[in-house]
Amino acid sequence: MADTVTEFYDDFLEKTMVRYRIVGNARLDAAIELVAKYLRPGITVADIGCGIGIVSEALARKQRGADIIGLDLSPQNIRYAQATVDEPNARFIASSITEQFDALRRTAKRPVDLVCMIDVLEHIPEADRRQLFSDIADICSNEAIFVLTYPTPEFQRYRAEHDPEILQVIDNVVEFDDLYSEFRESGWHLARMDYRGIWVEDEYVYLVLRRKTPDEFPQRKEPFLASLRRRAGRLAIRPYLRWKYEKRPFRER
Repeated sequence: MADTVTEFYDDFLEKTMVRYRIVGNARLDAAIELVAKYLRPGITVADIGCGIGIVSEALARKQRGADIIGLDLSPQNIRYAQATVDEPNARFIASSITEQFDALRRTAKRPVDLVCMIDVLEHIPEADRRQLFSDIADICSNEAIFVLTYPTPEFQRYRAEHDPEILQVIDNVVEFDDLYSEFRESGWHLARMDYRGIWVEDEYVYLVLRRKTPDEFPQRKEPFLASLRRRAGRLAIRPYLRWKYEKRPFRER
């Protein structure tokens, strides 16, 4: 099965991924926009299932101070990425699912701070997902962010019924209830969940997971001068607010 999957994605490169390079892809653009919000200088980013490096390259350009590592099981994809991505802070590794984390440790040499899996989860056998979340947690820093995108169950079922030829060699329906228990068992906590429509309404799920639970987040204090200005401004308009919200409504009843 592993050889069949690798061969599929080697072939997928020429049939589909190169077209994305030439004409663009709105789905990838939207995912890049989401992941880029969590970039910062000095971090290590793992783009798991990077394909030919479209997302990795975009992230490397947006934050040149970050170390971007793309991993994919297709050697052809990785060779193409290495030949076409010129960003010096982007590197690529061809590795199987079972060996990719050892390869990532050797390459990164430090815990990973940001992981992204853009439309990859649905192509992983359901029985392997728990171990995957655990393995990802093991290579991450304590403050790591994990960004995932995948098709909604409804959209995936619709495609299977009406457009099955576009499905990939493994293309599962991902149910959130199952997924939630899987990533929670591995120490990931849900920080954000959105439904995003690219070509039709609500076709993709966008998840952001954190290693820290909310009660572990460091408290931030409002700067003193900003706090002073905010309170002074509120104090100045308090008579008007009391008239509008406290006195006028009851007077007009």
